[in-house]
Amino acid sequence: MFNIPATVSARRAILVAATATLLSSCGGGGGSPATTAPSTPPVNNQAIVLLARNPTGNYLRGAIAVGPDDTLFVANDANATIFKLTQDGVVSGFVGKDGVPPGTDGTGSAAGFTKQIAKLLFDKNSQVLYALDGWGLQTYDGSPAVALRRITLDGVTSTMSLSRFPTHAPANRLLPQNLGDNPSTLALGPDGTLYATTAIMAGGGSSTPATGSHEAQHRGWRTVDSNGGGRLLFVQESGSFVPGYSDPSPPVSYQFPADLSATAGMLGVALTGLAVDRAGNGYISDLKRHIIVKVTPGGSASIFAGTADKPGAADGTGTAAQFNGPGEMVIDKADNLYVVDGGNQTIRKITPGGVVTTVAGQVGLWQTRPGPLPGGLNNPGGLAIDDKGRLYVTVADGVVRVQLP
Repeated sequence: MFNIPATVSARRAILVAATATLLSSCGGGGGSPATTAPSTPPVNNQAIVLLARNPTGNYLRGAIAVGPDDTLFVANDANATIFKLTQDGVVSGFVGKDGVPPGTDGTGSAAGFTKQIAKLLFDKNSQVLYALDGWGLQTYDGSPAVALRRITLDGVTSTMSLSRFPTHAPANRLLPQNLGDNPSTLALGPDGTLYATTAIMAGGGSSTPATGSHEAQHRGWRTVDSNGGGRLLFVQESGSFVPGYSDPSPPVSYQFPADLSATAGMLGVALTGLAVDRAGNGYISDLKRHIIVKVTPGGSASIFAGTADKPGAADGTGTAAQFNGPGEMVIDKADNLYVVDGGNQTIRKITPGGVVTTVAGQVGLWQTRPGPLPGGLNNPGGLAIDDKGRLYVTVADGVVRVQLP
């Protein structure tokens, strides 16, 4: 019989115990598999941060864009200016000055803007900030209500003239004869292509020489080249004419193209958001119809999310979801859409499969509440996203950064 030293015996005991523990954790040795309670992700108490509170005095929330080094460009509709905002909350002037005539081109404070800057978009390739200056619909005489302004990083502002596309309006009626120079919102595609939606609405009344009245709606989606040219990707038209001074024929209505029956009335005239995915599909938010419309590169339109003409706040898939005045949209690198749902005071997420969830803000909570999600968003308006996937929202209180899980 051999005598085993105590040290060796002790080591053997430790080895046996360790082996038993290993077998138990792997389901061997006749023991039950070890179970581990699922871990709960920690709450991010800094998910919603108020970067700047009412940053420029009599601030009114407007459009926003992410520029170089994640510096933000923010429109202040109270004084017709665009200012810069750092991630540390430092505010500085950029372009525009209250009192300068709107539409004035120039550098810095010599440029003039309206107090309705509908959209800001920064193009990293050209290092240019685009601004949609004005808010409204082009009238029957062809006068655009919104101008596309081009702003360099040095603050040099110029106005772009966009190419026009003929509509199908009969020449003998007082209806818009062209479409394309009245942008309502902008988006950049993954390949850097600049896109715009356009909307024209003509109406009768004392503003026309007609003794009768007329009305028409033309909606389009187009590309925008650096010189203002581009291609028309989708158009939806409808109109009617009540006999007046130029046409005694009975009232008529028309729709183009011929196969528009599948999408007739799909888009209203309040087109407030646009995004383009990696496949070239366009997504357009229709504020008044409470829907997101998807238009394929081939021109086929369908409701992607939301219940047409029925405002609400329901999460769900496709047309089972509800919005209440969807506005600006952005898209991330995985083709998820984020939408400002203004009437609900929230930000909604839509996956490529059309699944709608609420990611920030609370329905009916008209209060900016920093901290963990969902927090609160007081009257959200502008929306932007950076390369890290962080969202930036202009609210009545200032500018908010949202870090999603």
